Parts: sequence; structure tokens; C-alpha cells
Amino acid sequence: MVWNSVTQPWKPPYTSDSLTLCRIGRIVTINGNVKFTGSGTQNYAMAVETIPEAFRPLADQSIISFPSCGFSLLVMRDGKVQMLGDPKSAYSTAHGCWMSE
Repeated sequence: MVWNSVTQPWKPPYTSDSLTLCRIGRIVTINGNVKFTGSGTQNYAMAVETIPEAFRPLADQSIISFPSCGFSLLVMRDGKVQMLGDPKSAYSTAHGCWMSE
């Protein structure tokens, strides 16, 4: 299978750090730790960054959570990313998992 196991770094908004996208079969996970460089409440604002095509979810609003600061990213099927909450210039782990095509 072409997508048996693939990993790729991905830079989320408001940081210069990267997270790791991992695809095994149709399951995609994203994990890591970042230091946000900005703050400000986001209310469904669109990020400039997008998820690469090979890692995009089957369903809109798949979640990447940054639990240490209450910031979340909602990933759409087309790879666009909406931001919710405030990254608070904080350090945070990141976690997400979804099914892909």
C-alpha cells in the first residue's frame, strides 16, 4: 500500500515549531510540542497554513487540540484550517487524529 506509513513535519499557525503528521493506512495522527509566538482570541479565523493533501481528513472540523492553552485547530477536508481560542504565547503539546481517504 502506498500510504502504509508516511510522516511529514507541519508548522501550525503562531509558531515556528513543527508538529509531526503521521499516516498509517487511512489513520492520520498529529503530535508534538510547540511554543506559540503570539496571542489573541481567534473565532473561526482561517489560518494561512494548510494540511498537505495526503493527510487531509474525510470529515470537516477534525480537531488538533493544544490543551495547555485552550487553543484548537479545525481541519477541513480541503486542508484549510480554522483557529479557535487563544494560543496565549504558551508552550503546549498538540494532539489530533482522524480518518483520511
